Amino acid sequence: MQKLSYAWDVISSNDPDLSPRETDAIKRAIGALDEADFNLLPSELAVIRRDGAGYSDLPCPRLQLRWDKCGDICHYELVMELSEFDIRREKNGEVRSRFIAVPMGCTTRYPGGSPRSEAGVIDTPYRDGVHIRLDMKHLDLPGYALWEGHAYALQEFSHD
Repeated sequence: MQKLSYAWDVISSNDPDLSPRETDAIKRAIGALDEADFNLLPSELAVIRRDGAGYSDLPCPRLQLRWDKCGDICHYELVMELSEFDIRREKNGEVRSRFIAVPMGCTTRYPGGSPRSEAGVIDTPYRDGVHIRLDMKHLDLPGYALWEGHAYALQEFSHD
């Protein structure tokens, strides 16, 4: 709850006349976000900790387009490896993942179908597919499309 004190302060100061029931509901919702590893502090807005999403053998730092299990939602992320003593590896005294994934975008598509072609190429969403290739060039980072344990190395754009 300490990490989410900023969010609580914003919510409670916007409406000081919250009923006890509303206050309790908000506290439970913020607690659920904290348990899901969402940080709502301004310095860490929208940072989600992950375990490398099962792709710890890929280089870090990297950019990735990671499809969910159903292939309907694609998360565009910057993945970095944390040092052994980085405080972001801990939550409530428990040592967590050595990776951190910073969301850079998210695309949804109609359900059905596979994001992986017969040739093994993993599709990229149009907008985020363009963004990752531009960012790969500007940040000089490798980029990957990921789905169900498979990784496909992306090629950056050859023009500016």
